Amino acid sequence: WNAAGLPRLQRQEFLGGYIPTQYVSGLSNGYGAATIPIGENQAIGADVFYDSFSDSELEFTGLAVRAAYGYALGRSLSLGLTGKFYSPINVTLDGVERGSGRAIGFDASTILDVGPLVKSLDGLRLGLVVRDIGGTNLVHDENTEKDWLAQEFVYGASYRLGDSFLLTTQLDDRLHLGAE
Repeated sequence: WNAAGLPRLQRQEFLGGYIPTQYVSGLSNGYGAATIPIGENQAIGADVFYDSFSDSELEFTGLAVRAAYGYALGRSLSLGLTGKFYSPINVTLDGVERGSGRAIGFDASTILDVGPLVKSLDGLRLGLVVRDIGGTNLVHDENTEKDWLAQEFVYGASYRLGDSFLLTTQLDDRLHLGAE
């Protein structure tokens, strides 16, 4: 999720999905997202992820919500901010309630479209996301804090070949490659 890409969208977009328990043993989850342009160079986005798991030993229900804002500083550079809320709503292990917790985190992101700056590299975009700025702590019901997610840098690049082919790569703790 790179919020700096939001202002590059030309229209409202919505998506959602749900996988009920009967298809994956004990696991169900749902996802919904929306992006809305709010001007020529700005857009907002939000997504919600819900998951739950249940078997003879463990019961877990969790919720994650993100809200994001992106702003384009012209044709080449975009910036984005994301606020995140996580909450394991219910955790039970071997019949013992383990409580719940919550966490709030923030990401900052940028995308550089190289094409308008260097014509021979038209179609190349570079991205950077700083996830969980300063680290994200999980606060339990007893108001105890635990280091949960460390700050992380995620690098990405994409190269569009014509109108219908896109190569992508992402580097965080491993290398990801993609094409569409």
